[in-house]
Amino acid sequence: MSHQYNIKFTVRGDPKAQQRHRSGKGWMYDPSKGAKATFLLLAHKHIPKQPIEGPIFIKVRYYMPIPTSWPKYRKKAAETELLPHIKTPDLDNLIKFTLDALAPYWIDDRQVYLMDPGKYYSPIPRTEIVIQSDLPGLIQ
Repeated sequence: MSHQYNIKFTVRGDPKAQQRHRSGKGWMYDPSKGAKATFLLLAHKHIPKQPIEGPIFIKVRYYMPIPTSWPKYRKKAAETELLPHIKTPDLDNLIKFTLDALAPYWIDDRQVYLMDPGKYYSPIPRTEIVIQSDLPGLIQ
């Protein structure tokens, strides 16, 4: 029997992106490992008792810090949290980091069939996440 999940939470701090793995003779290293562990620690109280089974929809909003070098008029526009962030890090690397960090939430991230991501400026850097499963009308 699968359960219905509607999990909403916020992780405060600058959103992190997946960094490229490093490798050498016979070894592989994930430079984002520590940051993923910290992210999961901040999100741990929302982990379901059992990993989510079935299809998953994720809505994620990344709120990036406003550059201090910007003029006042631009900072004011960014404070609305509607100004798109079109600089690095790339949205796809932010998503990869988030899915990898939240691995204990589900059996495998291939269960994510639909995402609604966004990247904006904000005076309060954070990552807002909504995870939904077993959506009404969805045939499994």
